[in-house]
Amino acid sequence: MILLNVAGMLQEAPGAVRDVALVDAQFPEVTCWEVAGIEFRVPAVEGALDFSVLGWDLLSLFDVSVSHRNGRIELRLAHEI
Repeated sequence: MILLNVAGMLQEAPGAVRDVALVDAQFPEVTCWEVAGIEFRVPAVEGALDFSVLGWDLLSLFDVSVSHRNGRIELRLAHEI
């Protein structure tokens, strides 16, 4: 069992391999990326996370930019999946 740091506490986090679809809908454009075989870690204790978290396993596939002024987080595929 792997331990995951959740809000400053270590929680047991079993893994699960899943396919993921990410959608960015900025009308009139819609972009969708499908990623196969990403391993997720989910805390074993129900309610350990108030919000879902995207980890480096998934984010490392993208160039990520954050614009506080525009209230946007942009993902650009870093390489072919």
